[in-house]
Amino acid sequence: MKPLKLYIIEVLSSVYDQIKSAVDTQIFIDNRPTAIPEQMNDFIVISLPVGLQSQGILQDGKLEIEIVVRHRKSNAQPNLPRLQAMTDTITAMFPMKSSDGRWCATRPTIAIRGNDNTGFSIWNIRADIVVNTTDRLTT
Repeated sequence: MKPLKLYIIEVLSSVYDQIKSAVDTQIFIDNRPTAIPEQMNDFIVISLPVGLQSQGILQDGKLEIEIVVRHRKSNAQPNLPRLQAMTDTITAMFPMKSSDGRWCATRPTIAIRGNDNTGFSIWNIRADIVVNTTDRLTT
């Protein structure tokens, strides 16, 4: 039997590609950027914040998609229509899965985190993710 392999890069890259094809915004993997050369009105951060737990032939965990939108300039209030539109677009993609059957993300839940004290509002989508690792059992 081959040693345990985590498929974190494959999962995050595949989720990135799927969201990028549906939502017109910057997407970051794992962490929110501390500084960028241009001001953004919105962006998305995708991560596996609690890691993947091995369950033999499967690994399971949580996928987190953080939607971050700048407050309206006119009144410093959250841009709820943009937050809702981005959230609706992404949740409509569930169940998300890879084209090769490696992983599947299901049961999205939404948490409204609110103001981040830097002029943005954040909504989180968290989903269950299962990764198939059966190919590691062969020679």
